[in-house]
Amino acid sequence: MRAYWIFFLRVNLINLIVSLGMTFNNIIMLPVILCTFGMAFGFLGYYYFYKNELYLYYNLGFTKLKLGIMTLVINAVISLPLFILLILLS
Repeated sequence: MRAYWIFFLRVNLINLIVSLGMTFNNIIMLPVILCTFGMAFGFLGYYYFYKNELYLYYNLGFTKLKLGIMTLVINAVISLPLFILLILLS
């Protein structure tokens, strides 16, 4: 499970940078972009910069699909309450 968290943090580092850049004027859209466009850029950046690490995950039994779904679910669980909170505060 520790290997998954390393993947999660690396994907979301790229995801957060892209998402914050895209929501410069409208912070309410941050959770939406965090789970959509940011995830896509996060995965693309991860596969570009850390492509060789995927062999480690394959050896541990994680496929690209499983890693992607687990990351998307955790991001959705984090983003949904954040989105509700931002709507209530605005």
